[in-house]
Amino acid sequence: SSDLCVPSWSTRRRYERPTWGPYWGRVAAKLGRPYMPWQQAAADIAGEVDERGRLCYNKFVVTVPRQSGKTTLLLPIVVGRAEAGEAFGGRQNMLYAAQTRTAAAKKWNDDYVYRINAAKVMRGRTKTRVALGTERVTFFASASTFGPVPTKEDSVHGEVVDFGALDEAFAQVDNRVQAAWRPAMSTRPMAQICMVSTMGDAKAIWFNGQISDARQAVKDDTGFGTCYVEYSAPADATNYGDPELWRSCMPALGITQNVEFIASEFREMPLNDFRRAYLNQQVDASTDQVLDA
Repeated sequence: SSDLCVPSWSTRRRYERPTWGPYWGRVAAKLGRPYMPWQQAAADIAGEVDERGRLCYNKFVVTVPRQSGKTTLLLPIVVGRAEAGEAFGGRQNMLYAAQTRTAAAKKWNDDYVYRINAAKVMRGRTKTRVALGTERVTFFASASTFGPVPTKEDSVHGEVVDFGALDEAFAQVDNRVQAAWRPAMSTRPMAQICMVSTMGDAKAIWFNGQISDARQAVKDDTGFGTCYVEYSAPADATNYGDPELWRSCMPALGITQNVEFIASEFREMPLNDFRRAYLNQQVDASTDQVLDA
């Protein structure tokens, strides 16, 4: 991606801290999809550990334009946790949620399971169940599991949870997923919730609140709790069709995306939809105005 593409918001990388980021980067390469620079930088921050060797951030929020590599950011973290189970506290119970239980199961199967099964290095290392309601990948190395769950308050009742990935977080209407997962993580030494999403519109009240909180965490700069990475066009940008603007906020452009495709999307999509999808701007649902900060 262009050197001009830097996060509009990002938790500061503390280089004095060890991090699991390079390990996750090596896993990504083994899986056949090496991390893009933005993914490696984000993983390095999210993987920072304290003097006890525990993760500094129990919440990791990432918002990037569409098709920037959210799946290929998260998959190496899931596989890496499973393959190094003892280093993360033993057997890992890892969950995946999206807009709905049905959507989560489809994305889990189409994106995550497909990529695991397609990777030569993973052959003979996992078993997959796809029966409705019992979907999971089991990793033989540590008996760790990864599967989709409903977005309900009681979705993990009685379980412990080590890692939870909440995809398309803009579609969540309230805090029910965090409310279900956080208590289940309380006894786990390396627990982490990861939220990944493109920006929502004015109706995405809950996720917009998460963005505000995460930006405040960047300002507070405590080095613990929530880490945040955001790639987006400036709120006052108006040159929506300018490839230079795209290069400034689309970290996958020139790597897995090309200018010609984005140009065709700009011509064919409603402006609001384009701005939210590819410039990652918070836009009003009924007008073409960017939400006031």
